[in-house]
Amino acid sequence: MIFTTDDLCLSYLQNFIWFDNIKKLKPDFKIIAFTIANFDNHELLSQSSEFKKWFEIHQDWVQIAVHSYDHKDPPDGDRIGEEFWIKKALDSLKPFLPTYKISRCEIN
Repeated sequence: MIFTTDDLCLSYLQNFIWFDNIKKLKPDFKIIAFTIANFDNHELLSQSSEFKKWFEIHQDWVQIAVHSYDHKDPPDGDRIGEEFWIKKALDSLKPFLPTYKISRCEIN
């Protein structure tokens, strides 16, 4: 079973105890957690020892996905600004994101 959840950040990390309890009951339970890189501009996960420790414990069954950088909306139509914030979130969360190896295949 794979479950998705939103808004993983330091402020809400304690809520994940519920998922730990589910994992004990259902060993095949996995999560994709849409993560905020720097919630409200004061919770930079890449600098947090608390988050790094949590991630180490959970990385076998919790996959980090990028939700946003600071959970604030860019102004409507600000495409350049939106791309900036997405890239900033990706760069910040890179140590926690899954790595995929893409192999090139040729079609004959």
